[in-house]
Amino acid sequence: EDGGGGGDVASRQLQAASTGAKGSAREIESAKVSLPLGGKVETIRGGENVESMQAKGSIRADESSENSTQGGACLSLAHTELPGDVVRWGADFVTASASECCAACAATARGPGAKCNTWVWCADDQLCGDRHGQCWLKVRENPWADVDLLQGQSNLWTSGVISPRPENIQNTDSKSATATGTSAGATDPPSAVASSTAHFQLRTVEGAIRLRLREKEAPNSAAWVREVLAALDAQDSHDARAIDDTQAAATKRAARPPPEPDASHPVTNGCRFYRAEPVPKHWGDPSWPDSWSGGRWGPPYALLQGHLKPRGVRVNHAAKPDTGQSAHPVIRRGMVAWAGGAQGPDFFIALASHPEWGTGHTVFAEVLSTDMAVVDAIMARPLRVSNWGAINATELITPLPFDLAPVGPAQE
Repeated sequence: EDGGGGGDVASRQLQAASTGAKGSAREIESAKVSLPLGGKVETIRGGENVESMQAKGSIRADESSENSTQGGACLSLAHTELPGDVVRWGADFVTASASECCAACAATARGPGAKCNTWVWCADDQLCGDRHGQCWLKVRENPWADVDLLQGQSNLWTSGVISPRPENIQNTDSKSATATGTSAGATDPPSAVASSTAHFQLRTVEGAIRLRLREKEAPNSAAWVREVLAALDAQDSHDARAIDDTQAAATKRAARPPPEPDASHPVTNGCRFYRAEPVPKHWGDPSWPDSWSGGRWGPPYALLQGHLKPRGVRVNHAAKPDTGQSAHPVIRRGMVAWAGGAQGPDFFIALASHPEWGTGHTVFAEVLSTDMAVVDAIMARPLRVSNWGAINATELITPLPFDLAPVGPAQE
């Protein structure tokens, strides 16, 4: 898992996504459209007023004026880059303003073929450079998902959604939000996971970390974890059959002490935590550069990383890819994802929200809220900084081994 993961979602999608759009940029630009929500073009500012953005050329002076349209508003979020599947690439589609980009999205939404409900426009002429005016048309299953994390976190982009704004999405000043921990800071509450929903645990000398699999959202990854647990059950029963009594397996493993770290012979394979990146105080602070190389996104990089495949277990393949947007949310504190954008067995636990990565990782589990205290205890162990080529990574001086066990009633 590298430090960046990429804050530029549109540029990453340029490499991987097809447009699915029909017609030239000129045809879309010249289409006679009325914004489907009508009313005015509403701008939701992330700590910057309209006048200052007009002075910098980020938006046109008439962008927030009334428009004669049908039934609502084209909602614009400054300093925000929303993810989504690309309907039309911005690399070959440039508009003069955010409102024109929104109108193009609205036209595509009503036309034949690929639909658009989210748009992203490169707003800052100086920072965008050659990309200034690029208009990316996208589609999302839930266009307002994770807006609370993404709003105000981009220096380059303005985004919008052509559907009504939910009541819980407010006009938030991004600087004050980060300071109070409601944006991407380390004080973000972890995903609320009740103990009765936990499926398995990582047992360490610091305590057990119980996790709930996201079986509906990431079924292939969840199936891989269950296959590993079944292989461990078979190994424990000393035959080739996975035992059916998961409570017996949990009781048997719970009776064993967790593996001890050994500084003289550090574990180098099997289940272990080896990378521990604390959350810097300036994490997500918009006053810092939008960068992962000395900016608001590290280093260090706000994650605890490890390896999930036990030694000797006969599972010789990675998890099958999980498709669909629900498998790839914007990562919040307490979420567990495969590292490096791959399918395991290396994984990480997020210590803070990561809007800079967009939706580039498969999130297959979540840590129980109370067990994040165990994660924090692991982060307090001795650390060192090592050069990994592209980044300087923070490692545990002595890797911390763990074992895997299902969670039965005795552990809930």
